[in-house]
Amino acid sequence: MLNKCCISINAKCNLSCAYCHFYENNNIDMRSMQSLDLNKLLIILHNILTYAQKEHLQCFSVGFAGGGEPLLDWQILESALSAIAKQDTQKQLTFYIITNGILLNERLLESYKKLKPFVKLVISLDGDEITHDTFRLDKQGKGTFKRIMANIALYEELFGAKPDINVSVSRLSLERKAFILDFLLENNFINITFTRLFHCSDKSLEISHNDFLEFVEFFNTQHFVIRNLTAKAQNKCDCIMYGYTCGVGYNNIFYCNDKVYPCMRYVEGDKYIGHYDDTLPTIINNMKPLQKPLSLLQGVCHYEKY
Repeated sequence: MLNKCCISINAKCNLSCAYCHFYENNNIDMRSMQSLDLNKLLIILHNILTYAQKEHLQCFSVGFAGGGEPLLDWQILESALSAIAKQDTQKQLTFYIITNGILLNERLLESYKKLKPFVKLVISLDGDEITHDTFRLDKQGKGTFKRIMANIALYEELFGAKPDINVSVSRLSLERKAFILDFLLENNFINITFTRLFHCSDKSLEISHNDFLEFVEFFNTQHFVIRNLTAKAQNKCDCIMYGYTCGVGYNNIFYCNDKVYPCMRYVEGDKYIGHYDDTLPTIINNMKPLQKPLSLLQGVCHYEKY
């Protein structure tokens, strides 16, 4: 059953990461992408809440990720999330925002406080300074590690704990996994999501599904709470960037460019299954033809295979 989605709120970013699926992809024209305004975002969230209420879902997860940097439109996000929270009387929706962390400051984090009970901030951090700064660069080609760590320290000062982090795993990460482990332990990170790189323009950065699984298991001996392993233990469908069984056709959709896609990969080729203002039952009906037996989606990307 559909119980999660990702929303790309804009098509702009303040970094130039070497492995970005969108900006480093010659098959996607980011200049032509439409951003969401407040009205469009409220329509999307209202449709999601209506569906969750009708289906009596305990939890529908909404992630703001993909395409651009969400915090560049923080005012729209803050307004929309505050509004939908008032309508979501049964607390059926949960939210997370994946940010590169550059724009985090005391003023933004203070405004985030009231959203924190139901909105998780997840910061992209690829490990130690060498690993991170090899790929996560600003528009001037400079590394961002020190700035991100300073903003993480500000978050910890305000909230008394480290934020969740999202760690992209490249070929370099495999070579430097011991350094990454030491860094994560020394800095007391707890909640981690590992993201496999397998759709890069530079194919030398990509890793296989088996390499990724071995990498994640390497960190399983420590005190970390790892989203990837939680999904595996609960036998959940998820994008195989994170998980073990692809969820295309089943439990996840992606909003981008005023359209709805089976997942982020389908933006390439513009293979959409609906528009931003379609109801979720309409979208679900449109994605049914994509369904494959789950046994055929283990370790397989639907976009690449089918």
